[in-house]
Amino acid sequence: MNFLYCFDNNFNLQALNSINSIINKSKSKNLNFYIIHDSPSNFSDLIEKYLSEYKNIITIFKFDFDSIDFPKITDAHVSKATYFRLFFQKYLPEDIEFITYVDSDIICMRDPERDVIEAIKNIKDNNLFLGAVNDGMGTYDNQIRLDMKSDKYFNAGVMVINLKEWRANIQISKILLLMEELREKILWWDQDILNVLIDGDYLELTDDFNKKTSDFDITPEKSVIFVHYSGKGKPWSPMFYKEGVNMVYQNEFLKTGFSKFHIAPKGFKENVLFFRNLISGKYVKFNISDLIKSYIKNKIK
Repeated sequence: MNFLYCFDNNFNLQALNSINSIINKSKSKNLNFYIIHDSPSNFSDLIEKYLSEYKNIITIFKFDFDSIDFPKITDAHVSKATYFRLFFQKYLPEDIEFITYVDSDIICMRDPERDVIEAIKNIKDNNLFLGAVNDGMGTYDNQIRLDMKSDKYFNAGVMVINLKEWRANIQISKILLLMEELREKILWWDQDILNVLIDGDYLELTDDFNKKTSDFDITPEKSVIFVHYSGKGKPWSPMFYKEGVNMVYQNEFLKTGFSKFHIAPKGFKENVLFFRNLISGKYVKFNISDLIKSYIKNKIK
């Protein structure tokens, strides 16, 4: 199975955690991970330190479209890295026919192989570009806003991609042109661009492929493959309070080889919230001394 991640230094630890969760849950002996990153050496150092036994199945490419003015990233909770995945065809080996893209803020809950193989078969049989989970967030509004023919709109957090079909029909020049055409209409960054490119020509996967944490309170159903910490509320942020959901991420983080929890407040507001939550007991399931040490360690970094 082939997996693709696209991120920058802001998500190094999260991506490491996500990749390791797939390795831990998968029974397959044929795993390959491809990374598109703007500072490859930084992530390579983490691989060497925490996943050294798997470094031969992890390939990192340097993102080098530095001159592009990416839309709507100023004062947003995302960086330009959210657009990296639009350019995967430039980097991935030609002999790869299918790859599963996974966001860095996703944790694998069970072996994905059987479900991915079935999705690939259905995508191939129907000559589709990809498989993804429908996003119920304002579907009709998205159709009107983006002037799409289809009323289908998918969440791009997990995509099983038909590279052969993609390369034959979608060129990077087309993506760049569309980016400019949609510049003033974009709300959901590259996800909008991907949906306009595909315009409904995708396999609808079950929610188990991309289960948003907003869909459950404590722990996901056993059928769930990938848990997605989508949106602004992240488990490493003090603004994310759902203990059970939070601990799914934190437990996986400890399995990656870290001895402390991953708590990384960002900005003044989150730092204030961190200590307020600590005092009020919202971190009751955490070891408080470890939590403080983790906070200090992350701030030093």
